[in-house]
Amino acid sequence: MKFGFWLPIFGGWLRNVEDEQMPPTFDYAKKVIQQAEQLGFDTTLIAELF
Repeated sequence: MKFGFWLPIFGGWLRNVEDEQMPPTFDYAKKVIQQAEQLGFDTTLIAELF
């Protein structure tokens, strides 16, 4: 079985929390993805808006 996750690129997932401490920056995304790889995740899903 493979596991993946949605990257919190818009500053987090909870809309009723003012600051979730998840900055929408490349450096934060890189940190999250590298940690996920170390934990054994296989896929990172990144939302896009054209």
